[in-house]
Amino acid sequence: MGMRIGMDYYPEWDAEEMWEADAGRMKDAGVSMVRIGEFAWSRMEPDEDRFEFGWLDRAIEVMHRHGIDVILGTPTSAPPNWLMEKYPDAYLIESGMQPRYEGIRGHRCVNSPSFRKRTERIVTELAVRYGGHPAVIGWQTDNEFEMTLCNCGSCDAKFREWVQRKYGTLENVNREWGLVVWSGEYSSWSQVHTPRGGRIQLNPSFQLDYHRFQNESIVDYQRIQIDILRRHCPNQFITHNMWESPLPIDYNSLFEELDFASADYYITSSPKRLPTSPYSGAFFLDRTRGLKRRNFWLMETIAGGTSGGCWGPMGRTTQPGFMRAVMWQSIGRGADNIVHFLWRGAVAGGEQLSTGLLHHGGKPPAHRYSEFLQFSREVNRLSGQLDGTAVPCESAILYSHEQHRAFQIQPHIESGFQYESILKSYHGALVRLGAGTDVLHWTEPLDGYKLVVAPYLYLMDEEIAARLKTFADSGGTLILTCRSGIKNLNNTVWPMEVPGPLAECSGLIVEEWDALSSDTVPVQMNNGKTYLCSQWADIIEPAGAEPIGWYRSEYYAGRTAVAVNRSGSGSVYYIGANFGQDFLADLFGGILNNLNIPHIQGLPEGVQASVRRSGDASYLFLTNFTTSDQTIVLDRAYKSILYEGTATERISLKPFGVDILSYR
Repeated sequence: MGMRIGMDYYPEWDAEEMWEADAGRMKDAGVSMVRIGEFAWSRMEPDEDRFEFGWLDRAIEVMHRHGIDVILGTPTSAPPNWLMEKYPDAYLIESGMQPRYEGIRGHRCVNSPSFRKRTERIVTELAVRYGGHPAVIGWQTDNEFEMTLCNCGSCDAKFREWVQRKYGTLENVNREWGLVVWSGEYSSWSQVHTPRGGRIQLNPSFQLDYHRFQNESIVDYQRIQIDILRRHCPNQFITHNMWESPLPIDYNSLFEELDFASADYYITSSPKRLPTSPYSGAFFLDRTRGLKRRNFWLMETIAGGTSGGCWGPMGRTTQPGFMRAVMWQSIGRGADNIVHFLWRGAVAGGEQLSTGLLHHGGKPPAHRYSEFLQFSREVNRLSGQLDGTAVPCESAILYSHEQHRAFQIQPHIESGFQYESILKSYHGALVRLGAGTDVLHWTEPLDGYKLVVAPYLYLMDEEIAARLKTFADSGGTLILTCRSGIKNLNNTVWPMEVPGPLAECSGLIVEEWDALSSDTVPVQMNNGKTYLCSQWADIIEPAGAEPIGWYRSEYYAGRTAVAVNRSGSGSVYYIGANFGQDFLADLFGGILNNLNIPHIQGLPEGVQASVRRSGDASYLFLTNFTTSDQTIVLDRAYKSILYEGTATERISLKPFGVDILSYR
C-alpha cells in the first residue's frame, strides 16, 4: 500500500454541494484516503430499523471518483436518542448511580443486551452494504474506547457471574480479596455488586478485579463487531483508534484480534509544555508500536491547530513547522499511514472550536496549509524508500495497565504516584540518548533485547518474576525500581520481605522505606556525583548485590539507595528512589555504552532521533522540537534523503526542523 496521508472527514456535517470541491481539493493536497462515519448513527438509522444510507453512498462515490479511499467507522460510540429512549438499559450508570445522558458520546453501556443487539444490527447493515465496495479499504471499530466503570443492572449481574467464574466459591473470594478487613465478607452471591458509590477506600482487590471485568467487557463488545466485519468484509482491514491518556485500558487484549494498531495523537507546541510534550508523545508512539510489535497507523492527529472548547480550554496556536515535525517524528517511530483531524472546522456541536486544516469558511491558514502540502509531498516522494522499514530496538520498557490502576486505587504519597509519568521519565531518558526503545506490556517475550527497564512493578507474581530472572541470567541487563514486588496479582501484599518474588534476582531486601512525597534526599553514586531523589526512598539491605549509591542525609544516611546484582551472566540494577533526568542520563548512558546499544551521545535537549531499517538500508530521523537552531554531531557522515546535499557528520536543524539521513 505504501505510506499514505489521510483526512478525517464528516460529510454529514456539511451541505452535499461541498463534497465534490472538498474531494478535489484534498486530492490536490496529497490526501489519498478519508475516515468517515464514526459518529453518524442518527443519519444512518434515523429511527429503529429505518436505514438511510443514500447520503453515505454518494459521499463514498465522490471520494472514489477522485481516487480517495475510504475507512468506515462503526458509529457505536454515539447511539442516537431514539435508541436511548426506547432502551433505557443502554445507559451507562456512573459511580453515583446517575446515568450518563445522551448529548455527548460514549454514553452507552457495552454490557447492555439491548445496546449489543442494536450494535449487531447497524454493523451488519454497514458490513453487508460496503464490504465489497472498491473504495472502502477498511474499518475502525467504535471510537476511542474509554474505561467506563458502569454500575447498571447488566454490569452488576455480569460482574457477579465473572467473580463466580474466577473464584468458584465465596470462601475463595473472601480469602483472596481479604474481605475479613472491615467486616466485608460475603455470605451470599447476591451481596456481590459493582463498586457503587465509587469511594476510593473500597477494598483494593475488589476494585482491581472490577476494573479487569470492565476491560474484558470492552474487548468482548468489540469482538461482536469484529466477527460481523470478518464475515462480510474479508478483504478489508479492521483496526481501532486508541487515545493517548488512559493506561488503565488493556489495549494489548483490545488489539489482539485487530489487523494493526492505530492511535489518535495530539501534542502541543505551547511554550509551557514544549519542553515535555514531544517526549511524552514519543512514549505514546513507542507504546503504540509495542502493542503489535510492528508499525502502526495514526487515525487522528493535528491538522495544524489545537482542539478546544469541548474537552478543555483552547490552547496556543501551533507554531510554524511544528505540525510537520510531529508527523515526521511519528513516521520515525513507526507510523506508516497518518490520518489528520480534521479537514474543516465544524460550525456546530461540541467540537466546533476544534481547528481543522481549513477554517470554518473554507480558507486555509497560510502557514498550516503550506506546511501540510510540504509534508504530504515529502511523504509521497520518499514512500518508496521508507515503505517496508521498521524500528529496530535493543532496549525495552515494560508497563502494565493494572499497575497504573493499582496506584490509582492507593496513591501512596501526598501528591500521588503518577505511574505513567514515571514511565515517561525513564523512557524520556532513553529518548534523550537516541536509543531505540520499545514500550511493551509486561507479559511480552523479552527475546532480542539487551536492556529491559521495568519500573514500579507494584503487582508481581512468581511466574513473571521467574521470566525476568531468566532474562537476566541469559545475559540481559534488567532495571528494577522501588515499589516493586509489593503485592500479588490479587492486589494483596506478599507476606514476605520486599521486593517479594523479585528478591532473588535483585540480591537484596528493602528493610524500610520513606514516603518522601515532595521532599528531597541527596544520593551519592559511585561515579562521585550526587543526585537528589524525591517521592520515595527504599532503605536497602544488600544480600549479594553491590551497593553503587548511598543516601547522604536523613536517619538512613550511608545506607544503600541503588545496587546492582550479578544474576547468571547478566545484571539486575535496583533503583531504590525516584530520580530526575540527570541521574537517569548518567546511569543509562553508561549502561548503553557497556552493552553496545546504538545511541547518540550529546544529543541536544529537545532534539529526538529514531531509526527505521530494512535489510542493510537504514534511515536516521532527526527532529528539533525547540524554537532555536540546533547542531547534532554524529559518529559518521550521513546523506540526507529529505534535502539534496553531500554527506556530513554535522547536521544543522532550524526551529522545528527535520532531517532524514541514510546510511548502511
